[in-house]
Amino acid sequence: MTIRIAHLTDVHLPLPARGLAALWALPRDQGLGAFRNKRASGLLSWALRRSRRHLAEALARVEADVAAFRPDLVLVTGDLVHLALPCEFPEAARWLARMAELAPLRLVPGNHDAYMAGALEAGGRAWAHWTRGCVAHGDYPWLEHWGPLVLVGLSTAVPRPLGDAGGRLGEAQLARTARVLQEQREGLRLVLLHHPPLPLGSRRRALDDHEALAAHIRRHGAELILCGHEHRALEGRLVGPHGPVPVLVGPSASLAHGRHPGGWWALELDARERRLTARLRTLDGRGLTTARTCHLPLPGAAVPRIPAMEVAAP
Repeated sequence: MTIRIAHLTDVHLPLPARGLAALWALPRDQGLGAFRNKRASGLLSWALRRSRRHLAEALARVEADVAAFRPDLVLVTGDLVHLALPCEFPEAARWLARMAELAPLRLVPGNHDAYMAGALEAGGRAWAHWTRGCVAHGDYPWLEHWGPLVLVGLSTAVPRPLGDAGGRLGEAQLARTARVLQEQREGLRLVLLHHPPLPLGSRRRALDDHEALAAHIRRHGAELILCGHEHRALEGRLVGPHGPVPVLVGPSASLAHGRHPGGWWALELDARERRLTARLRTLDGRGLTTARTCHLPLPGAAVPRIPAMEVAAP
């Protein structure tokens, strides 16, 4: 049985102009008064840089490419919005509904979706259909059985100080995740989260407790981890009890200009053979092309036995 999965992340939908204009009519803590501290910095970043890089036209091309792939499942690993303003969440819900017409869709949030304290809890109810009813950070992880797959959705989305784009799972969520991984050994466990559970450099962008999550994976295992946040495609591994666990980091789905091309991962998972073919689809001047193809055995896959070399007697 081969399952076709579209993995998208860091969608960063354009700020809705009508919604921005409506900020004048909102209470001070939700409207223009909300543009203090981190939101003021984020709005400046959007105006000067992000609005020129994350384009609706690029995202539309990705959407068409995903539709042509005809996925069985669409998985989105966060950062649908920029500033987590009230006007952004309904726009994102409409985009999710459109993508869910292609195939069943599941979602976990990113740090931009929880840009300010209380923002995700207030706006995330618009997305609850795709997060298994989870809204607050403390609601996670969610769990869903999908054929031979066990989908495990984590939240690393917590408000952070100005200049900090990191994430955190927290002890309670880590404990629940360990229990889920231990109890669901019979299925192919796909773990979704926004921040990669890998040591990738800057601490202000990292997952605070990635080592704790890696320790649970090392003990209880998983078959595949999907994440985003870095706005570039990366492949990594975590140690598991039955072999290396692949970690795929997705590019931004709306990134038209930047150091790394935008795009998405087209995954074909052979559940019987426990093998994954991952094609990185990236934007270029003409459309989307396959930048690279990875053939990855999942933990527990049978490894072909290489016969011992026969040495002739002298």
